[in-house]
Amino acid sequence: MESRRRSLWQELLVQAIALGGLALSMRMAMKYLDPYREQRDQASKRIKFLRKMLGKQLDLNEYEQLLAVNVVNPAHIDESIDDISGLDDLIQELEMKVLMPMVEPELFCTTLFKPARGVLLYGPPGTGKTMLAKVTWQGC
Repeated sequence: MESRRRSLWQELLVQAIALGGLALSMRMAMKYLDPYREQRDQASKRIKFLRKMLGKQLDLNEYEQLLAVNVVNPAHIDESIDDISGLDDLIQELEMKVLMPMVEPELFCTTLFKPARGVLLYGPPGTGKTMLAKVTWQGC
């Protein structure tokens, strides 16, 4: 009877170890097979930074966490309008169509003339679209 009880405990122990190993291996497999693991890791780091910077507790869902990676603080933009060269006519047009309606909306809200709802910057990579968008946002 004693040996039977001992073998039962040994069998339970072996089963528990096997179950624990299976659970651990499944967790590791799910972690490394997740295609969004890197984005989630970056998002969690960014959210920790935002919480520290804002001094607030942020309750974000999974989609908002992935978007938080792309949030840019205007104070951290190092570029200025003087850094962009060769796009003077485009800069002047952006200032007229985007910045001026934000600065002086009463001049641009008439029945005949309305401010642009958005601007599409298109072109090949490396032509300064993102830099121009950051500088424009910084000017607001």
